[in-house]
Amino acid sequence: MNRIEGKIVDIKKFGHFYSLLFRHKEEFLRIVTLEIPPWVYAGKKAFAVFKETEVILCQDYEGGISVENKIRGKFILRESGDLFSEIVIDSGLGMIKSISTVSSVKEWLNEIEQPIVAIIPSLAISLSEFEEHL
Repeated sequence: MNRIEGKIVDIKKFGHFYSLLFRHKEEFLRIVTLEIPPWVYAGKKAFAVFKETEVILCQDYEGGISVENKIRGKFILRESGDLFSEIVIDSGLGMIKSISTVSSVKEWLNEIEQPIVAIIPSLAISLSEFEEHL
């Protein structure tokens, strides 16, 4: 599970949906959800949480796509089994993990530090409460 520490900077309601803008350093994520718990408000520290299987990877991407969260980074590590590969990229959000089939990445993902784009759907991201310990 990917877990990114940051802050909720904006919340808007659109009918039955909420659109939240989440910031980690200079990177932003858009999160769309049906409901928000009482602890969620603009300015609140939180964690953005998303599964490795929800992270789509591609080479330097400049085309149009209906996914708002496109995070640029560099390929750092790939550990492959018989069917799946776990890929780690270093990005402005920190280290992000993705799980893909071996066959889908073996032909183009070979050079350490090659540029890569992580695409994360807004509906695939959840929030987890940030608790400061004394």
